[in-house]
Amino acid sequence: MHTNAHPRTHLPTRTLACACHRWRFLSAQESHAHTEAEHANGCALKLTGVPEGRQIWAYDAAATKADSAPRNVLAGGDKSMPFSPQSNPNTADLLFRARQTDKWEDEGNALPNRRARPRDVLDAARKATAFYEMLQCDDGHFAGDYGGPHFLLPGLVTVWYVTGRSEAFLSAAHRRAMTHYLRCHQQTDGGWGTHIESPSTMMGTVLSYVSLRMLGFAEKDDPAMVRGREFMRAHGGALYTASWAKFYLCVLGVMEWEGHNSTPVEMFMLPNWLPFHPGRLWCHCRMVYLPMAYLYGIRFVYHLADVDPLTLSLREELYEVRACVRACVRACACLCVRACIRAFVSHAL
Repeated sequence: MHTNAHPRTHLPTRTLACACHRWRFLSAQESHAHTEAEHANGCALKLTGVPEGRQIWAYDAAATKADSAPRNVLAGGDKSMPFSPQSNPNTADLLFRARQTDKWEDEGNALPNRRARPRDVLDAARKATAFYEMLQCDDGHFAGDYGGPHFLLPGLVTVWYVTGRSEAFLSAAHRRAMTHYLRCHQQTDGGWGTHIESPSTMMGTVLSYVSLRMLGFAEKDDPAMVRGREFMRAHGGALYTASWAKFYLCVLGVMEWEGHNSTPVEMFMLPNWLPFHPGRLWCHCRMVYLPMAYLYGIRFVYHLADVDPLTLSLREELYEVRACVRACVRACACLCVRACIRAFVSHAL
């Protein structure tokens, strides 16, 4: 459900407020070594696969601004890392570029002259090559932000939440950064898009709203949460969200599985030669729907859903009609939602 043709992001410019001087970019073997060292206590973790092409951000709580603040921000921007979703909802990888150019300079290399204007096309090509040479990682690959979709991060947060909220899984620093990211992309109508360039949708809004609540830095009466609920209720409530959002709501225990369309795991047991076997799906689709089908098959529900204050509150926060929502979700999958709500409201009256 799109509410308008263009995203409404007439919001003030923000700066990276989650201690950007403490975030270090690590790639390839350095990233493997850091991850294995992080999990050295209690288990002998050894990552499989080649390290080339891997990239992570590591939080260094001991870093100080004097020693670790980004020095160079090329290709636009300044050291405050400004972000204006109205002019461009993409980050332009400013922090990554700053880290890479700082590293380039620390290794004794000269930075390109930003003020020099190319004399001709060949000169412009040389300047562009010099710029990208600074950004290339030591193993040869070019790293980059895989941001944009608002339906990926919520899956990670949901798994973290229902499996015990381990600090080793998602640290407080990572959760604060995720919270900052989601707040930056809330639109002026209170919703979130399916991706950062999308107008507000019910799917993007439900997933982002629930993620912010699970991350722990946004209470029910937080102004961002209030505006998010206003958007959802103005458009019928979370019953109108899309399949992936419903899936995570069911896993979390704030929607009944009867309200979710069938995701039959039996499809994966069909003979491989069938042209519609799920193994023939696009890799991303296949890798998503295999675990989804398994969880749907066992009707997995967060084991503390009926006593967890957050899940109990979300059952009230997300829906237009509160008292009868669980029964309503059991009775319909979306096509007859309004009729279902009217029927239960009439019955209640």
